[in-house]
Amino acid sequence: MNIGDKVRVLRGKEEGIITRIIDNKLIEIEIEDGFQIPVLKSEVVVVAKEETAYFRQEATSAPAATQPVRVSPQNPPANEGVFLAFKPLNDRVVAAYLINNSIQQLPFSFYEEKNNQLKGIACGSLAAGSFSKLSELNIQQFEQWPAYVFQCLFFSPRATDKLKVPLTKKIKFKASSFYKSKKTAPVLNAEAYTFRLDEETTTVDPQQLKESLQANKEVQAQAAGITGQPPALLDLHIEKLSPDPTKLSKQEMLQLQLDSFEKHLDLAIAAGMDEVVYVHGVGNGTLKSAIHKYLGRHEQVLFFKDAQKDKFGYGGTLVKIK
Repeated sequence: MNIGDKVRVLRGKEEGIITRIIDNKLIEIEIEDGFQIPVLKSEVVVVAKEETAYFRQEATSAPAATQPVRVSPQNPPANEGVFLAFKPLNDRVVAAYLINNSIQQLPFSFYEEKNNQLKGIACGSLAAGSFSKLSELNIQQFEQWPAYVFQCLFFSPRATDKLKVPLTKKIKFKASSFYKSKKTAPVLNAEAYTFRLDEETTTVDPQQLKESLQANKEVQAQAAGITGQPPALLDLHIEKLSPDPTKLSKQEMLQLQLDSFEKHLDLAIAAGMDEVVYVHGVGNGTLKSAIHKYLGRHEQVLFFKDAQKDKFGYGGTLVKIK
C-alpha cells in the first residue's frame, strides 16, 4: 500500500485514498466527504485500477487527482480562469486546490516561501477544466502560513497569433480578505475560500510589452522629479553624507546611511538604470549586513555581489537591477 492508492474498508462501505502512512499497522485515508480517518491496514483492501476503470469511478479526493469537465472554445466555462481554493475539511483543516477553469492546458509549479527561501510543494500539468489538491493547512495557525509562489504556462493546441504571458504570482494572505472570500469554487463545485490567480494575465505582443515597460520607467522617473540618472556610484561613508557627523549618535549615523542608500536605489530604479554600486566600507559589517538584507528582499533587484574588490576590497556592493 502506498500514499495515493484507493482502498475500500472491509467492514464498512467507505472508500478513500491513502493520505498518510502512520506506522507499520495504521494508515490514514481520506473518504469521499473530505474527512480523514485512521484505519488498520488489515481492515482495508486496495481497489484495483481495472475495477475503477470498469465501473468508471474516479478517486475524487486523491491528493493530486484532477477532475476534467467538458469545455471547448465554442462553449467556454463560466468564471474562466485559474484559481486557488481552500476547502474546509473540518473546523481546523483546509485543503488547498489549484483549479484550471479554462480551455487551456496548464503546466504549473507551486512553492511556499519562508525566510526568503522557496520550497516546492507541487508541480504538474492541469488539463482544461480540472483541479489538483496541493496540500492541507491548519486554519487555526493562519497567521503562521507562509507566502506562496505560483508559476504556470498556458498551452493550447489551437492556432493563435498571440501568446499568453507566463504567470508568476506571489501570495501572502491577510485575514481581513481571506475570510470574506468564501464561495462556490468553479470545477471543484464546493464551498471554499477562493482566489483568482490570473486576473492580470493578458495576451500581449512582445514588442508592445517592451515599449510599455520602457514608458512605465519614464513615467516613474518623471514622477520622482528625475531629469537625469542619479550617480552610478554612491559613497555611504558618513563624512560624505553629513557636514558634521560628530553631532550624530551611532544609531543616527546608521539610519542616515540606510536612508541615503534606499532613496538612491529607488531613484536608480525609477530612472531605468541597470546597475549601481554602493561603497559602504568594511568596518564592523553592520551597514553592509543591513544593505544586503534589504537587497535580498527587494523585488526589483536581480542580484548583488561584492564590487571592484581591487578598489574597494569587500567594502563595495554592486547591485544589478531588473
